[in-house]
Amino acid sequence: PELRRELSQQGYHFLTASDTEVLLALYHRYGADMFSRLRGMYAIGIWDGDLGRLLLARDPYGIKPLYYTLNQDELVFASQVKAIQAGGGISSEISPAAEVGFLLTGSVPEPHTWLQEIHCLPAGSRMWVDGSGAQSPVMHQDVKVDIAMAMAEGCDEGEMQMAVRQSLLESVEHHLVADVPVGVFLSAGIDSGALVGLATETLDTPITTITLGFKEYAGTPQDERPLADVVSRRYATQHHERLIDQAEFAADLPAILNSMRNRRSIREQHARRERITATLNRQQALPLGNELDPEVGKILSIDDVIPADAFDSAAHHLQWPSAV
Repeated sequence: PELRRELSQQGYHFLTASDTEVLLALYHRYGADMFSRLRGMYAIGIWDGDLGRLLLARDPYGIKPLYYTLNQDELVFASQVKAIQAGGGISSEISPAAEVGFLLTGSVPEPHTWLQEIHCLPAGSRMWVDGSGAQSPVMHQDVKVDIAMAMAEGCDEGEMQMAVRQSLLESVEHHLVADVPVGVFLSAGIDSGALVGLATETLDTPITTITLGFKEYAGTPQDERPLADVVSRRYATQHHERLIDQAEFAADLPAILNSMRNRRSIREQHARRERITATLNRQQALPLGNELDPEVGKILSIDDVIPADAFDSAAHHLQWPSAV
């Protein structure tokens, strides 16, 4: 809403309520400098027909993935590696850098992926692509630098607590702006309970919460449902519980592992069954120096713009004119 109002005051006229229209106006106004005005998580591609080039960008925390492969004639990008593979023509050769990084750190370091020909746009980076190829990614925000600067400024413990609380409250408030149902994954932990409490402060209606329990843990300290229920009743949420047993988990395991390639968890799958389209978790609520306006952030997710199942067999293909 803030960006739409700001751009309207600058003379931009919007014909729809689409967040994409706001994004395009923002790009028209600020170009690649638009990212300093965004908050939260996003992975986007904007084609500039006047310049004949494509702008790819990713949020500073790297919450939303953006993968791409580029050859002489074609760029393919998507939010899943398997989507790019589905288009064909991708070698199965393993990246040595990915192997070394995984063995040293337990994860594949950006910009590498397991496949030699597929790359990951680094977190907080943008990249131009045109008929001559892809330019080197440019960092538009580095979270490590933001944290270092904040630490250098220093403050006493009381000021720090107030700053953290205010930043979290502001972040949650922005993430709750959506044109789809929003919910919170509620466990027995402090982090999700804090999110529920902060969300309750900002909403006039009860927040929706969802908790997963395991039948084999019922009646044991490992069962998170009782404590989650306490938090739910404390904040009067619209609470949903889903009980899973070992047989169901085993049956769903192939789908869960497949979804993990797209950073989707079992919790998110069950949230969708409850028709909770957007969810808050602790990673999304971490405050940034320039967090994404949630109105834009939700629409900028490639998975939100195009249904996730479409990526199982399709990715974005961009072919250059032969004259270029």
